[in-house]
Amino acid sequence: RIDGIEELTPLSALRKGEVGQIKIMLFIPQLIEIIASSGMEIDALISKEDDGFSIDGNPFQIASELSSSIIIKRC
Repeated sequence: RIDGIEELTPLSALRKGEVGQIKIMLFIPQLIEIIASSGMEIDALISKEDDGFSIDGNPFQIASELSSSIIIKRC
């Protein structure tokens, strides 16, 4: 048993108004570099908004198929 694993969930499961901390990004290295340049990184806080997401207060858009490859811990 891994303690705390039940707290992890895909970003795609985050509901409007909820906040999570990015823990894992399951992408090829080239895609991680592109995503990181837009502010998304491990331990960044991300929240679900009406029209997408917000990372540390900055609006952020990501395709729904990619959001399931980002694992967060709800705050």
